[in-house]
Amino acid sequence: MLREDSPILVATDLQPGSDDALREGHERASTLGVKLIVCHVLERSEPIEVGAEQLRERVRELTGRDHGDLEVILAEGAPAEMIVELATRRGAGLIVVGPGRTRVIGDTTGKVIRHAHCAVLVARPPVSSGLVLACTDFSDGSFPALVSGASEAQRVGGDLVAVHVVPVDTMVETDVMGMSTAMAPVITDDLRRSAETRLAEVLAKRRIHGRACALGGEASAQILRVAQALPARLVVVGTHGRTGWRRFFVGSVAEHVAHTAPCSVLIERLSPTLAS
Repeated sequence: MLREDSPILVATDLQPGSDDALREGHERASTLGVKLIVCHVLERSEPIEVGAEQLRERVRELTGRDHGDLEVILAEGAPAEMIVELATRRGAGLIVVGPGRTRVIGDTTGKVIRHAHCAVLVARPPVSSGLVLACTDFSDGSFPALVSGASEAQRVGGDLVAVHVVPVDTMVETDVMGMSTAMAPVITDDLRRSAETRLAEVLAKRRIHGRACALGGEASAQILRVAQALPARLVVVGTHGRTGWRRFFVGSVAEHVAHTAPCSVLIERLSPTLAS
C-alpha cells in the first residue's frame, strides 16, 4: 500500500496508451500531495526523438501540471529493468504504466508487474462506475488488497465489492470399464454461503465497509467476469497469496487479470513476511 510520503513513478512510452497512466499518476499524486516522477526509457538502439522539455510539455498538455512540480527522467536501457530500478532508487510507492502497445498488455508492463518492489497500477481509460473490486484468497498476505481496495473506493467516493473465488477442481469419474470422464466443476450453495460469511467476517474485523461476494471456478476468469458485469472502475489484486491459492495469486491470476481486465488494475506487492 502506498505510503503517504512515497512518490509516484509514471512510466511512459509517449504512445497514446500511456496517456491514461500520466493522467492517473497526476491525479493520485495531487490527491495524496506526493511527488510525481515521469520517466521515459529508450532502448539503446532507439534514436533519441524527445528531450526532457518535450516530455514536460507532454505532461502539461495532458494534466495541466506545472513544470516546477514534476521530475522528469530520460533513461536508456532495457525498459522494464530501468523502470523497476528507478522506482526502487526513488523510493516510489506506486508505479503507473499503460497496458502497452498490444491489444492486451505489453511485454514491458508484464515484466514490471513481475519484478517491481512496490504496487503497480495498469491504467486504462476510465469506466463510468464507482465500484472497486478487491480480491482475496483468505491468506494473511492477501488481506492488504482488501484494505487498499477500501481506500481506493473511499478516494473516488465509490463502493467496495470484495470477492473470493472458491477453487473448484474438475472431477474425474471412472466407469466400470476403467474409462475416465471429466465432470464439470460444481460449487454448492452451502460452500458459497460459507465463503461469503467468512469474507464478511474478514471485512468486519478490519472495519472495511463493502459487499462480500463468493464464486466458484477458475480465479482469473471469475474476477474478470465480475469486473465486466458490475462494471468495476478498478480491480485490486495481490501477488503473494499462499495456501492452495498460491498458484492463483503468484503471477498467474494477478498478471492474467492485468492483461485482460476491462478497467484499470492495481497490483499490490504484498509483504514478504506475510506471504512466506
